[in-house]
Amino acid sequence: MKTLKLFLFLLSILGSRSSFSASSQLVVMPDLSWKPYFYSAAEGKSEPGFAKEMLLHCFKKLEVNSKAIPSSIKRVEHLLKYGKADLWVMSYRQGREEWLEYGKIPLFVDGYAMFVHKNSLKSVSNLGDLNGLKVGTLLGLHVSKPYKEWHEQLEEHAKPLTFTSEEQLLKKLLTREIDVAITSVIPFLAYAELYSFTDDIQISGKPLRERNYYVVLSKNGKNISDQKLFLDKIDNCLIGLKNSPTMNNIRARYFSN
Repeated sequence: MKTLKLFLFLLSILGSRSSFSASSQLVVMPDLSWKPYFYSAAEGKSEPGFAKEMLLHCFKKLEVNSKAIPSSIKRVEHLLKYGKADLWVMSYRQGREEWLEYGKIPLFVDGYAMFVHKNSLKSVSNLGDLNGLKVGTLLGLHVSKPYKEWHEQLEEHAKPLTFTSEEQLLKKLLTREIDVAITSVIPFLAYAELYSFTDDIQISGKPLRERNYYVVLSKNGKNISDQKLFLDKIDNCLIGLKNSPTMNNIRARYFSN
């Protein structure tokens, strides 16, 4: 009789674990390289990236499973708009609320700026100073409304050149094939530090934009039924994480100071 009771007890434990596993929440995220915030699976890095590590910490705490699908910066909006991805990290931009649900606690702050070679004689302090210069930027970036207006008034031959990675953009700036690189501040500096070129570039003028970046959910996503509740749980997890020693450990893996 004792053996039977023990057997039934073990079955109940296994059954409860199996039931829990089947009911675990799944989220689908784009898989792309956005150093130092995200490293793609193809890069083979031991670290997932600063923002991704924060997300994975909360996923584990909330017993959420994640699945990554190959993407690029330019394709992320498409994936979220049409519900092919559930979750990502974005800043507020007018119109995005139509297809995105935003969290309230930022993962990080970043912005866009104009970078020049440190030996450049070009004086660049605002968008008007870019006229007549060779400008490069990343494909798919939404820099700011003033930048968009400046971009639209240019003739086609004078528009900025677009590149698919910070690495390409950095190389073009270092070889003086472009005069100015307009891109995200932290990722560009991360690439420069990776290749030991931090001392060869500098920000020119004031940042074009600084924004908080939040966890966002696609309103057309199919895997998260109660999105507001899910985001509340993520926000609460981030609050706890940012007030814990774990946050310092995560930060130290990606930032030197």
